[in-house]
Amino acid sequence: MPGMSASNGTLKGIEDRRLKDRRRAMKRKWKVGILGATGTVGQRFIQLLERHPWFEVADVAASDRSAGKTYQQACHWKISGHMPEYVRKMKVEGLRVLILTGDLVFSGLPSSMAG
Repeated sequence: MPGMSASNGTLKGIEDRRLKDRRRAMKRKWKVGILGATGTVGQRFIQLLERHPWFEVADVAASDRSAGKTYQQACHWKISGHMPEYVRKMKVEGLRVLILTGDLVFSGLPSSMAG
């Protein structure tokens, strides 16, 4: 093409490949875990991630008191709006024995626990 040097053409090709890689990566939802899921901050994470195009909640974790229960049994929903259906039957893991199956973790833990 007139006015395009070899280096500009190469740079354009690299940019095109990067854009294709990003689009491919975004077609896949990233599995996430939420620490402190039954608290107010954890509830907000769950609400924000309900229909998120990039993230899917795979694990929820909370105190030993909540561990082993379903999220619906363990959580007293405090924030406005409804408790998302997708999370109601998820098993709450304890923070001490948490084995994350996801790609990323969001923490709603108090700073004293997050250490």
